[in-house]
Amino acid sequence: MADLSDSHHSQKTLLAANIQRRLLHCAMTGRYKPVSLGSFQQERSIAMDAATGPQTADQHSHLVQPQAMDWQRTRFPGCEAKTLLFDRSTGLMTALMRFAPGAVLPDHEHVGIEQSYVIEGALVDKEGPAKGIACKAGEFIWREAGSRHAAWCPEGALILAIFQVPNKFFEADGRVVDASGQDWDEAWGHTAAQRARRA
Repeated sequence: MADLSDSHHSQKTLLAANIQRRLLHCAMTGRYKPVSLGSFQQERSIAMDAATGPQTADQHSHLVQPQAMDWQRTRFPGCEAKTLLFDRSTGLMTALMRFAPGAVLPDHEHVGIEQSYVIEGALVDKEGPAKGIACKAGEFIWREAGSRHAAWCPEGALILAIFQVPNKFFEADGRVVDASGQDWDEAWGHTAAQRARRA
């Protein structure tokens, strides 16, 4: 699959705005109704791990059907994901994240802005400057680029998460890796150069 090019930056911005509008609607009404997350047209295919219906090159939206996707285990105990959109060239990712009661995301840094809408349960800062802050069902939290913490879900959670760039996880042995355990600089160092060019 081909990756998105920098020329689609404004289309990605529109996608993010559309997702944020839908999240705001859910938060304001207090109701969650499963919706299809749209994407944007491009001349080549999007790198996605998603269940999509038949599509042609002239479509402007890409229907993702999370209910038809399997939950994928992560390397973090009790944490599973359904990746709805993943752009390998920039690191942009939207995912449904499911956490078992007590699941922990260990010490990590948000390289870009991270956005989370909690559908069920709660996401709590376990360590870091915002220790104890809890984002509960129907609430939305975003974290600034460069912020660092550990998070946990004491009761379990279902969360729609949007990442501009994959997080950096700090291992006990000093390594800095992404969520899959790959060296972060090797896998995602190119994204820092892309962001610098856009600034």
